[in-house]
Amino acid sequence: MALVTSGSKTKVTGVLHSHPSKDTNAVSPYQTLQQQLEGKINIQNQKAQFITSEAPFLYLGIQVTMEFNWRHHIQRMTSNLRQKLESLRASHAFPRQALTMIRTAIVPSLAYAFAATPCTKADLKIWDTMIGNFIKHKLKI
Repeated sequence: MALVTSGSKTKVTGVLHSHPSKDTNAVSPYQTLQQQLEGKINIQNQKAQFITSEAPFLYLGIQVTMEFNWRHHIQRMTSNLRQKLESLRASHAFPRQALTMIRTAIVPSLAYAFAATPCTKADLKIWDTMIGNFIKHKLKI
């Protein structure tokens, strides 16, 4: 059985170290790298997508950049949590059902990335406040 790799999901990027910010032709390192890599790498007859080193991409459900800027993923986690809580708020779930969904599905989906994502106390407080406000609303506290 042959390994099938998705060329459309394959990304290529790089960083040019010790490269001037602009060369004699006013070409930036990004432009040089893009020219060297974009459309040049084939994976099973598909071109790998060129991305900048600061562009976010999903890897195993975690949004990362080559520069390990976690801001994108933390924003994604907050947005996903907000969307899930809004959907649950709009549902006809009873309070006990909503609490069970938070405990068994929503919090674990948020915690999935904790091993890889450096979250601050402020991030945790935001998420805790969002969940706490939902619970207070659902329980009419």
